[in-house]
This record gives sequence, C-alpha cells and structure tokens, in this order.
Amino acid sequence: MESTKGITCKVEETLHQKVTEEREAHDMTMSDFITKVLNFYFTNQGGNSSMSKDGKRTLAFQIDE
Repeated sequence: MESTKGITCKVEETLHQKVTEEREAHDMTMSDFITKVLNFYFTNQGGNSSMSKDGKRTLAFQIDE
C-alpha cells in the first residue's frame, strides 16, 4: 500500500455537514471519502492535472438529497 499524507482545509459549515452526512450514509471515514472524491476528480479530467488558464477548476459530485 502506498504511504499516505494529510490534507487539511477549511470548508463552509453547510458543505461540511453535507460531506459528513454522505460519508456516514456510506459508512466511510472522512479520509476514505475525500480520497474517493479526489481520485474521481483526477481520473475524470483525462489525466490533465494542470490548472485552467484562469486558475479555476470545477469539482462536482452528486449526493443524495
């Protein structure tokens, strides 16, 4: 297994609550959930890890209401 490193960030409380609800619904740790989201993001951008010209990228995923 590949070694791991931490990522720390601040997000809005409403987003944090949505993430918490979704990961709990799937019985996942926060690390597992964020890893899954990031892997999905990088896999679905066609292997292109460079940022767009304006320095912004869109990250979207669906969660149950």
